[in-house]
Amino acid sequence: MEGTAALVLLLVLCIGVPLAILIGAVILRAATKIVTRFDVPFGRAFGIAALVMLTGFAVGFFIGLAVGTSQGGGGAGAAQAISFIINLFVASAIYGAMIQDPKSGAPIGFGKGVLIWLVQLLIWIGIALVVFLILFVVGGLSFR
Repeated sequence: MEGTAALVLLLVLCIGVPLAILIGAVILRAATKIVTRFDVPFGRAFGIAALVMLTGFAVGFFIGLAVGTSQGGGGAGAAQAISFIINLFVASAIYGAMIQDPKSGAPIGFGKGVLIWLVQLLIWIGIALVVFLILFVVGGLSFR
């Protein structure tokens, strides 16, 4: 049983995480194009997406640890809400500092970083709705 769990963990780390960062980089490029009207090179977008994912994981882990231990193991909803808000600011700061205007070479700033984060959120919600609708239609057709 431990061998199967180790194999699953290895597959997630070797395939799942890079795939998630790849998708995140594509969505980051789209959001940046919508907000700033310029393209971010894919390699830079991949690095930024990886950094945002890593910091998001760290923030979520430590907030969950703090809230979970302070409330006797409960409070998962509170931990998620706090983590969501903190990640909004952390990701926006990373976007604002690491995405540069190609003409001036200056960082785009925190305000545009927030806008990029919000556009990404809307893109993710749109993707989730499309997937839900596809599964709902396919699932609904299979029960007839």
